Amino acid sequence: MIVGIKYTVNGKSIQKVTNARTITEAQEILNKVLSTDIDYTSHGNVKLKEFADKWLERHSVTLKSSEDDSYRTIIN
Repeated sequence: MIVGIKYTVNGKSIQKVTNARTITEAQEILNKVLSTDIDYTSHGNVKLKEFADKWLERHSVTLKSSEDDSYRTIIN
């Protein structure tokens, strides 16, 4: 199936089209796209906790439940 992925980076709307067989595969593709499209160096001074929270939000769908819980414990 062809899946359209829309997201926003730094206020700029971006749309990509990809072939994905499942919703899970589409989510994995989106995660890879986001990790390459986001310039973490352009945000100036960011506290580690803020960065870690945003990173975890983006990657939690690909983490095991136990990994997600461990990361959240470490961050908080």
